[in-house]
Amino acid sequence: MALFRAGARIQTGSGWWLGACSVSDSLQVCQEQLKCMATLAYETVCSAPKEAGSGDRDKQTALIVHGLLGSGRNWRTFSRMLANEAASVSGRPWKMVMVDQRNHGASSEVRGFHPPHSIQASAGDLLSLVQSKLSGRVPDMLVGHSLGGKTVLELLRQLQESGQQLPKKVFVLDSPLGETNGSNGVHSDTEKVINEILGIALPVPSREWLYKYMTDRGYSTAIQQWLGSNLVGTRGGFKWAFDISGAAAMFSSYRRLDCYSLLQQPLPGVEVHVVRAEQSDRWSTKELRQLGEVAEQSGKALVKVHVLPKAGHWLHVDNAEGLLTLISSSLSSQEG
Repeated sequence: MALFRAGARIQTGSGWWLGACSVSDSLQVCQEQLKCMATLAYETVCSAPKEAGSGDRDKQTALIVHGLLGSGRNWRTFSRMLANEAASVSGRPWKMVMVDQRNHGASSEVRGFHPPHSIQASAGDLLSLVQSKLSGRVPDMLVGHSLGGKTVLELLRQLQESGQQLPKKVFVLDSPLGETNGSNGVHSDTEKVINEILGIALPVPSREWLYKYMTDRGYSTAIQQWLGSNLVGTRGGFKWAFDISGAAAMFSSYRRLDCYSLLQQPLPGVEVHVVRAEQSDRWSTKELRQLGEVAEQSGKALVKVHVLPKAGHWLHVDNAEGLLTLISSSLSSQEG
C-alpha cells in the first residue's frame, strides 16, 4: 500500500515536497524522500523490486528533466511506465527522479536559487541534488526534454570537468543543440508568449479570464489550455506555477548555449541519444546539418540520432509507446 497518493503535497519548513511513491515503494524509500527538501523539489516513481526486500540502493536511477514552463509532474505517467519497462529489460529495479528545475513547479517556491538563471546554474542545481540528496551517486541515465535537454548535457559537461563518474545513457529529447540567433520562428513565438505572460498582472481572477485574454490577442486554444494548466490557486485568484522572470532568463541562456563542442570529444562509457520528433518544428536546416555531422564524426560510440515517428515536440504524449520502446531498448545492453 502506498504511503502517499501520487501528487500528494507535504509541507515542510523549506517548502513543498511532491510525493509520488508507487504502490511497490518500500517504507524505507518513502521515508528517505520525506527528508529530501534542501535543494530542488522532485518526486520519484519506482519499479516493482524483483525480490522482496530489495533496497533503494539496488535501484538504477534516472533523472528526468522537463522543458520550459513545465514541471516534473508533466512526466509522471511516462516515468512510471519507463521505470517498469526499464526494470523488465535490464533485469534490475529502477527509480525515476523527476525534478522541478529552478523557477519551475515546486522549486519556484524554494528560496536560494539566485541569479544568474542560466542553463549552467540549472545543471549545477542537479549536481547539488545528486551530491546532497541522492547519496552522491551519479544517475545511470539522464533524460532531458527541450530546455531540459541542454540542461542534462551541461550536467554531463560539469561531471566530466570535475572528474566524477559519468552516466551511462543520456537522452536529449527534441532539443536542438546549437545556438539560435532569433531566426527560428518557433523560438520567436516562445519569446512572444513569455513577453505576454510578463505583462499579465497577478493574480488573475479565473482560467476563463485568461482564455478570453489570450483569445483576444490571437493565441490558439492549445496555447491557452497549456497556460491554463500552469495556473495554481492563490489568495484572490490564480498565479503561475513558475517564476516567469527567472524562466525567461533560462530561455535566453538556452538560446545562447551551444552544446555541439561537448559532443565532439570522447566521453568514455557514455552513450548520448538525440531524439528528434518527426513532426517537430524546432529544428532548422542548419541544426539538422550540424546534428548529422556530429553523429557521423563521433560514430556509434558516442552520439546516436533517432527520429521518433508520429510525434510533435511533446513527444512523450504524442507517441509515448514509441519513446518508451526507444529508451528501454538501449538498456538491454547496459552493464549491471
